[in-house]
Amino acid sequence: MRLRLGKNKAEPVSTKPVKAVKPVAKKEVAPAPVVEEIAREVDEKLLIDVVPVEERETALQKALKEEGSVSDAELAEGLPKLEITQDVRGQMTDLLMKSLLANKLTVDQLVGTLQAHCEKTEDALKMITSTLGLFNTKWGERKLMDMVKVAEVDLCSVLAPELGGEALDSFLKANGLFCLKPVNTDITKSIEALLASDAAPEKILEEIKSNVDDKLSLTDNLLPLVSAHVLAKVFADPKSPDAEVIKNFAPVLARCLSNDVVACTKFLFDLQVAWFDAGKIGKNIKPLFVQCYDLKLCAYEAYEAWSNDTSPQYKKKGKLPCLVKVNSWLTSIKPSIPRDDYDEDYDGQEEEEDLDEYYKNPNRDFF
Repeated sequence: MRLRLGKNKAEPVSTKPVKAVKPVAKKEVAPAPVVEEIAREVDEKLLIDVVPVEERETALQKALKEEGSVSDAELAEGLPKLEITQDVRGQMTDLLMKSLLANKLTVDQLVGTLQAHCEKTEDALKMITSTLGLFNTKWGERKLMDMVKVAEVDLCSVLAPELGGEALDSFLKANGLFCLKPVNTDITKSIEALLASDAAPEKILEEIKSNVDDKLSLTDNLLPLVSAHVLAKVFADPKSPDAEVIKNFAPVLARCLSNDVVACTKFLFDLQVAWFDAGKIGKNIKPLFVQCYDLKLCAYEAYEAWSNDTSPQYKKKGKLPCLVKVNSWLTSIKPSIPRDDYDEDYDGQEEEEDLDEYYKNPNRDFF
């Protein structure tokens, strides 16, 4: 051992030989794979089958399998790729009806998209016709016509452009779409003139029968005119409403109301408002309600709908005081539940329903 002199003292120095350090071998870096190789490796590892766009299942095809519904965009995308057979037309009718009901399609979109994207015009017209006919059968004329009005489409010209008169009537009736036939504007003007001249109810009814098919609804064009005229005469003397007017006009009202629950409910509201505007004349509203029921102008369902409606515009027009006057009578005409419909565990106690706060305390100082 050797001694190395430091500043303060000697330090021993090792005489053992130093081992040589092996140089680190450099790793060769593989060249980066090209994009095609990466994509191929990913496909192989994940077992992904790349399907060409034209072969992919459309939302329309999927909805047909699942018996669902589609939007206008999905319908437009899927129609060109759909082979339309008779069976497919039947499936499409059901799907399109559901799409209308779900508000995914409007009537104008139904017509426009089918006409634009169906390979054959005949297929488009058949599907439009069958869809609207099925909708009318399942959900009623009122709901269908509300959608048709919003669409503002002349469906008669679309579905049967070459037909008119009796031929058009036969086509519409055969497809359950007679409600689409427009009412002659002349009859509206004619009835308006008869009402203005205070013509007898019999003459008004004769005019309607002579010019309008008995299956054609009048709830939208003639009912408002007739209703306003009748109620004006009922309350001509605010102190003494005349229920006989309703009786005299019953055949005309029945033809205009057409047993339509929505129209009948609206008529009851018109009656309520007319009574309110005349000064809520004592108890005289009840005989008028009873008269409409006894004459079979309005069924119980219309009274029930009127009673349950809580629309603000009618609350302010005498709904509560009117309801108080007729509530016990409404209870007396309520149809009884068939014996077979009773629950086996029914104990005779009716469950208390949640009532709108507006109706919970009918005896408060409201009027």
